[in-house]
Amino acid sequence: MPIQSPSSDTVLIAANELRKMNLPKRDFRQCMFIHDENINLIREDCDIMKYAKLFKEVMEHPPIDKLFGVKFSVPMKTDIKIGKNVNDCEKLKI
Repeated sequence: MPIQSPSSDTVLIAANELRKMNLPKRDFRQCMFIHDENINLIREDCDIMKYAKLFKEVMEHPPIDKLFGVKFSVPMKTDIKIGKNVNDCEKLKI
């Protein structure tokens, strides 16, 4: 619980940063959050690697220092998974 709670809060902060980017709604849509995961829908005909790299960058570097004046001393790591549904997702190598 002590680890998951800050992790889940950080995911919400990162999701808000993605929302502020005004990504094309026809290509990308934030779908839901499950604990410390951010589930997004992306059209198959889009540049999925472009979005995956963007998501990874935002998730690993949320603006915690700007919002709360603290810097994490431990790097955050994010796995990006892709699939037709949550159950069938596999890790994407970036």
